[in-house]
Amino acid sequence: MSDAQIKHTQIVLREVNERIAEITRRQEESDSGFLCECGRDDCLEIFALSLVDYEAMRNGDFFIAAPGHCVEGVNRLVESRDGFDVLAQA
Repeated sequence: MSDAQIKHTQIVLREVNERIAEITRRQEESDSGFLCECGRDDCLEIFALSLVDYEAMRNGDFFIAAPGHCVEGVNRLVESRDGFDVLAQA
């Protein structure tokens, strides 16, 4: 996969996770399973995340990813949290 394809996939996965967050809010749930936004075409990781943590990541231009899923050259690791990593495009 090219860097451009990975970045495009990350944006699509973020949009899918936005829909998951909307459904979670409508159902008045506090957490849900979100897709890893690393952008790798072989990644199928889903991880539990509170809606509060998810929404905090959306205040910036960040991606959420399973631990260790930072794609070198495309992303940089911003921080590791309990159960997920926060990535930014490089």
